[in-house]
Formats: sequence, C-alpha cells, structure tokens
Amino acid sequence: MPNIHLRELPPATVEILKFSAEENGRSLNAELVNLLNEEADRLRRTLDFRANVRPHKLREAVDLEALIRADREDRAARAI
Repeated sequence: MPNIHLRELPPATVEILKFSAEENGRSLNAELVNLLNEEADRLRRTLDFRANVRPHKLREAVDLEALIRADREDRAARAI
C-alpha cells in the first residue's frame, strides 16, 4: 500500500484530527485512512452520478408546447 506524507498541516487541523481519532478509538493514522476512504467513496459516487447525468444534458431539448399543441389538434380532429 502506498504511503502519503502530509506537510504544512495547520496545528489546529492536527489537533481536531487527533481528537476525532481518540473519540473513535483509532490511531491518528487509522482516522486519516478512514476519512480519506470516506471522501474517496463520496467523490467516486459524485463522478459516477455526473457520468450518468451528462449524456442526458446533451440530448436535444423537447418543445413541450409543440407536443401539447399537436396532441390537442389530434384530439380535436378525432372528435369531429
């Protein structure tokens, strides 16, 4: 498993991470791994969602007024 080295982390950030690790019964390293895994999963879901939504946005816009007008005209022609 690759290692990551963090530099220039603000002291306040380190303190809150240590507090969170202690509250969750984990080492600081385990807490960071957990937080990074959770964020990676969130990002993966976001990217999957965007990949599925983007093709729909590329579709040609539907003229709803024209569809409704055509439906009404068709119904009126059948009623006669």
